Amino acid sequence: MSSTQTMKLVVTLSDADAQEISVVYSDLVKYDIIRARNNFPKREESEFLFMGIVAYAAMSRTGKIANLAVDKFLDKIEVIEPVEDEAEAEFPVSESD
Repeated sequence: MSSTQTMKLVVTLSDADAQEISVVYSDLVKYDIIRARNNFPKREESEFLFMGIVAYAAMSRTGKIANLAVDKFLDKIEVIEPVEDEAEAEFPVSESD
């Protein structure tokens, strides 16, 4: 992730509408801190947990959630989806008649 590129996610929690968030470098650093503090597996061993913690870090940083422990946040996740850049999206080739 370069300085001109951010990871964008849409997060839906069980008690809230879907929200788009932008993940920045500090959220990735926060992931490392939370993972180590809680003795969670490394990213390579648990991609879903990585996405959940990064979403937690971004939503905490932006004030979209407050006073919520990471484990409680993880319990509330219904969906996390990447936001696809329309310019980079691959569309199926249409078949000619």
